[in-house]
Amino acid sequence: MTNEILFYGGLAISGISALAAVTCLVCSIMGKTRLEARLDEEYGKRSDVKAEKRKIGDDCLCQR
Repeated sequence: MTNEILFYGGLAISGISALAAVTCLVCSIMGKTRLEARLDEEYGKRSDVKAEKRKIGDDCLCQR
């Protein structure tokens, strides 16, 4: 009986942990999407960030 309780208890805790992880992942993705939408509304859409960094980096003498 004790082995079964430990097994099913561990199985239940693992299931709850997996469900909590999925819930946190979904909430963080939704929050990121909402934040990006608000930032796009306020500041406009982003251009290619990597290309912009290369342009800025080419002008800087301190990186050479």
